[in-house]
Amino acid sequence: MSSERGWQGQRKAIYLGLLVLLLLPLLYLGQPAGKSARDPNADTEFAGLLARMRADHELSPADIGEIDPAGATMQQLLFGMNCWAVSALSNQAHEQQKKEDWDGLRATLEQLVKLQPHYYKLWDFQAHNLSYNMSVEFDDYRARYKQVTVGFNFLKEGIALNKKEPRLPHRLAWYIGHKIGRADEKKFYRRLFQQDWMELFHNSDNPDRPIEKRDNWLVAKEKFLKAIDLADTLEARGIELKTTASLFFKEPAQSQINFSEAITEEGDFPRGEAAWETAAKDFHELSLRKFPIANSRQIVMLGEYEVVQERLAELRDELEKLLPGVKEKLRQKKLDAIADSAIRAALLKNPAEYTHDEYNLAMENSDRLIISWHELADQALVNSAERTKAKKLANDIIRLEEKSLEIDILRDPLNYDYWQTRVIVENTPDMRAANRRLFAANQLRKDGKLHEAVKEYEAAFCHWRSVLNKYPLLRNDSVTADEINDQIKLYRDTVQRALLVFPKKFILRDIVEIIDNQGDLNKVTFPPLCSESDPDEKAAPEVNQDQPAATTSAAQSDPAAAAASQTPAPAPPESSAKSPPANEKPAPATPPATEKSPATSENTSGKSGESPAPATPPQSPKFAAPPAASVDKAGEKSLTGKP
Repeated sequence: MSSERGWQGQRKAIYLGLLVLLLLPLLYLGQPAGKSARDPNADTEFAGLLARMRADHELSPADIGEIDPAGATMQQLLFGMNCWAVSALSNQAHEQQKKEDWDGLRATLEQLVKLQPHYYKLWDFQAHNLSYNMSVEFDDYRARYKQVTVGFNFLKEGIALNKKEPRLPHRLAWYIGHKIGRADEKKFYRRLFQQDWMELFHNSDNPDRPIEKRDNWLVAKEKFLKAIDLADTLEARGIELKTTASLFFKEPAQSQINFSEAITEEGDFPRGEAAWETAAKDFHELSLRKFPIANSRQIVMLGEYEVVQERLAELRDELEKLLPGVKEKLRQKKLDAIADSAIRAALLKNPAEYTHDEYNLAMENSDRLIISWHELADQALVNSAERTKAKKLANDIIRLEEKSLEIDILRDPLNYDYWQTRVIVENTPDMRAANRRLFAANQLRKDGKLHEAVKEYEAAFCHWRSVLNKYPLLRNDSVTADEINDQIKLYRDTVQRALLVFPKKFILRDIVEIIDNQGDLNKVTFPPLCSESDPDEKAAPEVNQDQPAATTSAAQSDPAAAAASQTPAPAPPESSAKSPPANEKPAPATPPATEKSPATSENTSGKSGESPAPATPPQSPKFAAPPAASVDKAGEKSLTGKP
């Protein structure tokens, strides 16, 4: 019996010794580091392995962001059941939103973010939900604006808890810009935001921000720049950005463009001019930004695409001149190797004459005639200087083609070509004058001064003609055509109300044709510049019933004129000038030119059979760009309809 008790005592001692031994690796792995892990200059010798790893990779809660004691306590008390709690709270929040229980919903969201304080998608989704989906449930625009700022401030809480997540301040900037500046209530939202109504945003965000900097687009730009600074800092430490880089870095320049557009539409032309100049500088900085290519050592810039294309053209030409006629011989050899005569015939046929079957056949077999640059270089004499040079040229061409493709992939989602042209165009005298004239025309139209409004519209359209001829990229853009067509509709309505007839040779008739033909440019005739000597380009006084022939002639030249002449128009307001009697010779819509100024645009239509525009078309002083510093028309336009 005593021996048995002795063995039990020894066994307990063995168990106790094993427990002590197990504590040693636990102590080595899990010993807390205290302040040492957060201070790179402190001694971490006595910190456990896990604590040192957290310090090296900055994974501790203090390194990620502010510490939330309540949230940490909730996570510990759930003993790993966080996912169940998050699921239940998410369903509860959804039900509260359907029942419009806003106070309960806010409390539920507070619990959700305490359980998942470092989950980016949760902060982003709920901030969007608060600012967009819930704000529309209120009737008064002030109540809606207040709810919008609730979403902003909610996202700011997430930024404080996630100081290493540049996507959160980036999303906050996007919401500030687009929810305030693009909503149906943007006119009211922008004013409330700038005034910091009820101190809902600026007072807590940056009370020292001057009033002229409180525009929503400028605040968005400020937040975007902070997000980019954080992303650059993290990238220098080896932490990659978890979103599309080109879209991420484009937003400051885009916000400046949107700001320029907004204040120009509001008629603040002096600030608009300065804003568009800043937008051009910001876009130029974007073009010089370096983007590393994944799985490659290449670093590209958005603005070097044209340079790469020019260099590619030189290298291709040099290689083909080095081996003259070889490329055609290789193509003929590959064509002769195709046994099927139908395929050969389809590949040789003019694409414009394809039938449906021939087109499909040619597309399926077009790669059989492709000649790679290495294949072309291999045709040079073996072990000759010519072959060595050809191989080097082929390698350089392939490298630049890959680089060109990477740049194009980065530029495509930005609609880069359009915005690059846009910031240039908005700083030209013609575009500034066009925007001023359109703004003046719309104001005169609202005031009932219809004849004066017609003249301003026509002067604005002349400046637009010059811009569209010089920059065909804008002329061929369907979205730009839609926006100009909106102004043309106002012009048509003003002409009709002023008892005038739509001009026979409307100077922007190509824009109308683009809209009517659904963007098919093959059916569009591009007019030359405005001509002061052609009265058919101006709205003429409406003729009476004693002159049916003239009315019929005008109606045949333009269907819109027919509609305007057949539909009785209301009498013009007393403030507008009356139309002259039909038996009087109508005065031209604009006075004859007294002096000429050289034009900078030229006819770029290239349409055969159409007389080219004169190199220096006459231009009245009335149509000259106004001397005041003014920029206009900064729109969210898109060549492909992309936002």
